Amino acid sequence: MKRILIFATGLVLCSSATLAQPPALWTRTFGGVDYDCGFGVQQTADGGYIIVGTSSSFNPYWLYTLYLIKTDPLGVEQWHRLYGGTSNFDHGYGVEQTSDGGYIVTGIAGSTGAGMGDVWVLKTDAEGIAQWTRTWGQDYFEAGYSVQETADGGYIVAGYHSNYAGEFDALLLKYSASGDLLWTQLYGGIGQQEAYDVKQTLDGGYILTGYTEPYGGYSDVWLIKTDADGHMDWNHTYGHPNGDDVGYCVQQTQDGGYIITGSYAGYPPDVYLIKVDASGAEEWNHHAYGGGGEDVGHSVVQTPNGGYVVAGYTSYFTAGNEDVCLLRYDAAGTLEWYETFGGALRDYGLSLQRTTDGGYIITGRTQSYGAGYYDVYLIKTEPEPVSSVEHAAAGATPSVLELAAPRPNPLRSTTTLTFTLSRACPVRWDVFALDGRVAGPIGAAPVQGGTCWYAPGQHQVVLDGSSLPAGVYLARLSALGQSEAQRIIVLQ
Repeated sequence: MKRILIFATGLVLCSSATLAQPPALWTRTFGGVDYDCGFGVQQTADGGYIIVGTSSSFNPYWLYTLYLIKTDPLGVEQWHRLYGGTSNFDHGYGVEQTSDGGYIVTGIAGSTGAGMGDVWVLKTDAEGIAQWTRTWGQDYFEAGYSVQETADGGYIVAGYHSNYAGEFDALLLKYSASGDLLWTQLYGGIGQQEAYDVKQTLDGGYILTGYTEPYGGYSDVWLIKTDADGHMDWNHTYGHPNGDDVGYCVQQTQDGGYIITGSYAGYPPDVYLIKVDASGAEEWNHHAYGGGGEDVGHSVVQTPNGGYVVAGYTSYFTAGNEDVCLLRYDAAGTLEWYETFGGALRDYGLSLQRTTDGGYIITGRTQSYGAGYYDVYLIKTEPEPVSSVEHAAAGATPSVLELAAPRPNPLRSTTTLTFTLSRACPVRWDVFALDGRVAGPIGAAPVQGGTCWYAPGQHQVVLDGSSLPAGVYLARLSALGQSEAQRIIVLQ
């Protein structure tokens, strides 16, 4: 098992898949002459993208710095920020746009903190300027891998804590909106345990995935469900008894269960996709074999029709060098199509999100393209062909969110947004000017954007545009990985 930094993870392919995949719409690279890598990506409310990672290209001593990049909708860099850089352990792994239009970031702080490396939580404004920063550490080495804004406006962070005895515990930290540490939970015991991903669940608790490994044994995928205070409700392990298995990403699914992707036992490993019910009982798993190459799934999203898309990398079709790979599975775990991206050298996909146009955005690192040893790699795919989305069997889970056109529109004072939910879930909404500026405060919901919990059925939000300058604005609602947006025209 590799520790401390996730610089390589991957995935696998099936040669029998039906090729109906979306090709790349465009690709971009970012960085300099040395090592640059993107570990997390998210589409922003203005249609652009925020990427977090690490860079040693911009430091005179080639030390690692946390690297934050903002692009426009075509992937053209608008700005980048560097944080840290006096230690070789400054890295960014997780990023999310916050309800105020800024960003929350987590990673490793080596330049500040108490140990060799501490959990780093960084809150910025919309331009990437730090508003506050927090570190958490104890004996030896800690890392934050995943961060999410929670329904109460605070933040949840997952990672690990280690000590000089070589023991690792999975770690969960809860912060307030202003960065106050509210509570800390450790999960583990004898051996090594890490948490690579965390999501808030529909009941207000949290779901974590990573691995657990006893001394002298093999690791298993570890799934932990907690209550709202981080107390463990249940935990389960999955995997092969004679090989290392790791979970890198988890999502709550439309049926209330969970989907996990990672790596399956083997030397080298294969992609691992596991579907479990709401109590963690396994419903099915898929692990295909890469013919001797290293193949790992690193990120997974559920599609509106109930299927799943996994990103990572594969060396199955290359002469020993990895390519970024995208795989689509139906709701039962059958591979429908795959696509690879990359060149003659090594290219890795580490983070994935479905975009509002029905395509996908992927980040990672590339050795085949760019200016240096490795560069941040950003890939935008075309929207999925309609036939591949609509061919799911009758009775597939319907879209969870439907957003009607605002009435009236254009408007001089107020307009009403009507949306329908097929199930109870948190709904996040934001209103932005088309240039990306936050257009708030506006409306009856919290300030200019936020997250509220709604029951199934039809709901309305009244937006007050009377104090806004004349112009075109975008209202976006998001629920369970699905986003719907409407343009609003404000008249003077």
